[in-house]
This record gives sequence, C-alpha cells and structure tokens, in this order.
Amino acid sequence: MALIKLLTTSPDTPYFRPPPLHVQVLKVEDQPRVVTWEFNENMARAATIKKNRVAIISDGHSLARVTLYEEFSSKMVEGKAYIIRGHTLRGQSPPFTLNVGRETKFFKSSTIIVPEQLTEEAEAMINPASPLKQVTECREVKGFMSVEGEVVEINAVQPIRSGKDVIPMRRMILDQDTSRIQINLWREAAVLEVNLGERVRVTHMKCSNTDYGLQLQSSNYTKIEKPKDEVFFADIVGVMEPEEEGSSSSSSSSGSSSAEPLLQVLTESGSILLIDRATWQPFEERLTISKLKVEMSVEGRRITKMRLVNEA
Repeated sequence: MALIKLLTTSPDTPYFRPPPLHVQVLKVEDQPRVVTWEFNENMARAATIKKNRVAIISDGHSLARVTLYEEFSSKMVEGKAYIIRGHTLRGQSPPFTLNVGRETKFFKSSTIIVPEQLTEEAEAMINPASPLKQVTECREVKGFMSVEGEVVEINAVQPIRSGKDVIPMRRMILDQDTSRIQINLWREAAVLEVNLGERVRVTHMKCSNTDYGLQLQSSNYTKIEKPKDEVFFADIVGVMEPEEEGSSSSSSSSGSSSAEPLLQVLTESGSILLIDRATWQPFEERLTISKLKVEMSVEGRRITKMRLVNEA
C-alpha cells in the first residue's frame, strides 16, 4: 500500500493492521522533549528529558513524519532504506501519523530513488521556514513567522497547567518601530535567555486572535536570536534611577533575568539607553564632575560594556 493512501484512508475495521512499508529515510534530527519541569520562585528547569528524534521518510511518491521516541531513536539512520513491519496508525481520523512501538520491526532493505522535489520538501519539514515579518503583517501570515524588535516588557516564568502536565510560560512585549505585540513563550521557549532592553529576533511563531487582541505564540522550533553588539561613541550627560514601583518600566523589569531594574542614561544627542547598576557604578562619581565621553557596546537599547575613551 502506498504511504499516502495508508495515512489518508480510514480503515474498514478497528482490527486493521497496516501492511509492511518500504521506505527511504531522508532526514533524521534530534528533538529532545522535556516531559516534566521543576519550578523554583520565578524560574523553571527541565526535570526529565526524553531524547526523541524525528525522521522524514518516503516511499518515492510522498513523505511522512515519524517520531522516534527515546527507546526507539536508533532504529532509523538517515540515508538508509527499511521495510517496516508492526507499526500502527495514530489519530481518530485521516490524516493519520505512523506510530512506532515495541512491536515495530525495521529490516534494512534496498535503496529507493526519491525525486529531488520530495528531498527538498523533507528538508522543509524538518527545518520549516520562518520568514521575517513586520508586526503589522502578523494577521495575514498563515504559517510560521519571525519578528525582530526591542524587549520592552518581560514577565517572570509562570507554571501553567496543560492537560495533565504543568509547563512553563512567559510573556513579553516586543517593540518594533511604532508597533508592539505580545509574545507568549511556552515550554522550552519560556526558559530561553532574554533581557529587558535587548534587541532580539524571535523565530517560528504563529499568530492568534485572543480576548486580549492579536498575540504571537511560540512553537517547538522557536529560537531567540540576538544580533551582535554595536559599538558607539557618545557623550553621557545624565542618568536616571529606575521608575517607581507600579510604573510600566518597573513591572517590566521585575520578570527579567536582571537582578535589579535598569538605569536609564541620557546622551548629549538625546538618546536614552539602558544599563545595569553594576556596569554603571564605576562611572557614577565621574558624571558629577563632567559629561562622560565613552565607547560602549549596545544590544538594542541596552549597554553591555562601556569605557571612557581616554582609558585603555
């Protein structure tokens, strides 16, 4: 039976046993999965991780995605061909997915010639595209998308019940030019490192309409990428303490990975940048005497390194 027919046809009987499949393994990729989490204050960490893998297989005419759970993860090798017996179908109705279990047998077999188009589609299935979009375009995007901007608010990690499981979730607000959008980071994405004031690119998200407006939801593929620091020379003429409790700036920083809210520094050109207290402390007394001529490394609006230009 052809692979596509097997996965798209409802069985005639509940006792149906899928026939053997002769397939070529086009791609295999590790996809570890956190199955239990530990929560401590505003943090979460993986307690139990299953080292699963994902394989894309083909019979030469179509493709299918197979999850190889940890105990079966070595059964398929990329580039090899197999005859598979003892597999089952997962799902209540078509399209089904192939399920590999303890009864499944893998017999090495002859190579199947797979058309180049299917090989390219297999790559896209294992590494789906996530085009960079403007926040204002989110509503029109149907698949995965990436957005880039400055983190202007980020909350602490929260435990959220999902079925029988408790998983981490974190909300952040991304500012892009004159537009802002809320991003909900789930599971592994919720514990990725990100700080208030950083400029980041968040990948592989999907847009959803909620009671609170348009929001972006992370996926299993989501990554948070950070552009390299930019180096600037500037004259710093002022510094301001974090805003009082209850302001948007204060509440934003309370959930960031910084121990304290960030200070704001004013440059002679009128720019306002963010800096943590430890980085600022060596310069505090000098500012009471005169403006500071500095060289600084900046991520988004956050100063990560700074030195006086007349010092080595």
